[in-house]
Amino acid sequence: MQQIIPHHLSHVAIPMGRLVQLSRQLVPSLLILSLMGCDSSAGVSEMDGVLADAGLTSFDGDLRPDVGSPVTGDGGFDLGVDLGMDQPNMDIRQAEFYHRDQIQRIEITIDPADRQRMFAALPERIYVPASFRWNEIQIDDVGVRFKGNSSSNPDAWWKRSLLVKFGEFVDDQRFFGLRRVALDNAIQFGSVFSERLITDILRNEGVPCSRANYAEVTINGVYDGLFVNVERLDKSFLERVFGNRDGVLYKNHVGGPGSDFSVLDNPTDYAQSFEPKTHKDEADFSELYDLSVLLRDTPDDVLEARLESRFELESFIKLMAVMVFSGAFDQYTGQAPHNFYIYNDPETGRLSYLPWDLDVGFADNAFGRLPVIDGWNASWPLFVTPRPLIERILSNEALRRRYLRHAERILERYFRPEALGMQLDRLYQQAEDSLGRDPYPSRRVTVQSDTDYPGIVRSLKAFMVRRYQTARMQLDSPLSQPPASATQRREPMPGEPGPDDPSDLRVEGIDESGVTLSWTDNSEREGLTIVQRCDGVDCETFTNLIGIEPDRPPRATDQQVQMGQVYRYRVYAAWPSPEGPQGSAPSNVVEARP
Repeated sequence: MQQIIPHHLSHVAIPMGRLVQLSRQLVPSLLILSLMGCDSSAGVSEMDGVLADAGLTSFDGDLRPDVGSPVTGDGGFDLGVDLGMDQPNMDIRQAEFYHRDQIQRIEITIDPADRQRMFAALPERIYVPASFRWNEIQIDDVGVRFKGNSSSNPDAWWKRSLLVKFGEFVDDQRFFGLRRVALDNAIQFGSVFSERLITDILRNEGVPCSRANYAEVTINGVYDGLFVNVERLDKSFLERVFGNRDGVLYKNHVGGPGSDFSVLDNPTDYAQSFEPKTHKDEADFSELYDLSVLLRDTPDDVLEARLESRFELESFIKLMAVMVFSGAFDQYTGQAPHNFYIYNDPETGRLSYLPWDLDVGFADNAFGRLPVIDGWNASWPLFVTPRPLIERILSNEALRRRYLRHAERILERYFRPEALGMQLDRLYQQAEDSLGRDPYPSRRVTVQSDTDYPGIVRSLKAFMVRRYQTARMQLDSPLSQPPASATQRREPMPGEPGPDDPSDLRVEGIDESGVTLSWTDNSEREGLTIVQRCDGVDCETFTNLIGIEPDRPPRATDQQVQMGQVYRYRVYAAWPSPEGPQGSAPSNVVEARP
């Protein structure tokens, strides 16, 4: 049964001829690699009974005590004023907002002219002023923008994700200690179900990750559909999970050099791929460089102890198992080294891997080509190389045994099809009415064969059955060496000159959003056009940076740039073939200095 928080309680593809339908500006990413052939309330809830019947338990409580900032609000309260609410009460209200058994109602009001500016600015995502209301709390002068690459496409017909930032226009404004609210459109492989299922399992295992539930969102009084209300990984998250926000939080959104923890020449080279989100002036990227060197140089007999002293190894090993069983391939642990954060916790001296963007899961043969089940062996979950962190874990006998013990337990506890299917049914029952009123098409953008939600549920269940069966066989007869398929996959690279070569590459603009490029597309068969970049005057070492699918205009923005740095760019077309990805010759080279 659908449950909405009532106001009176508020007092407390790739086919060979066409690679993609998904909008993501990521290279190396799931697009590039497709060429390669969490919270409940105290007490007993209905979910607890369902999980108990399935032989599971719910996760009641956070990983660490929440720490937050004063709540601000309107609707009877002055903006920016501490309401006198103590920390335990703020924790309760946060838990209410992320209660996984309840659908939230969020009302956003935006001046029509400002809303038009949001659309006119695309693909740039700009904040505009708005008001935010949840139950009796209304907060004015918040910032709202579109969120994510799929929502940046000016021609998108699907629902656009939203990000609410409470302090964008009013300093230190908070919502029960939260700095941001992220509302995900959930149009990818896992639809509205993947993030919910995966985060519940991760949180139950004590792996730090976002809380998530559903939210009905209205914009200017008009129902905009059902969103996944996903806790943002920011300072508020760090305060809740780690009890501090004193370390540097790095975000890896687009992949790039060093994203796989290969050793680069200098620590600052990791700035090409990792963006510091906290303590930016203190971030020197040395911890990322040091971890990469540790993985490269540490002898096998002391690897476990040394890695454990610098990295939250137990959580990552559990996450490896959950990702392979759920088919969440759009992560470092799967196809692409992106969509994650690294937090350097000064209290423990260890780095923590924090997954993000978990709406891609529970779909086989992604893009019609990615073999998520057959290409990802549960006993040696190395999908593609290089992945130094995963490779060192799995090649070390003690760490591989440790992974296999967790994988065996996690598979049987959470991924038996009858138990996991029961949780999926419950999520669908909870969201069915809201989805039925959603004004957007009831299908997954990335799985064209799923044309309605009953079909999506059947498709996800079919994946669960086959994934469990193959994983069970693989764990019963585990590999003793890396799967050959992992080493055979490779990224596309430029090839010989021909009619497919793009031309007339030019810099269209340089501003706070990054360096914007455009070019002439001359190929009729490309699966992607790939933007490459190298750093420095007269540099020649170009690496894949951004992938643009063929349905999109020949235009891209490099958002991972630093002021005063010189960048050189070129583009080339790429397409799949029986011999692997093929590429055209590159375009002319252009230079930009932000």
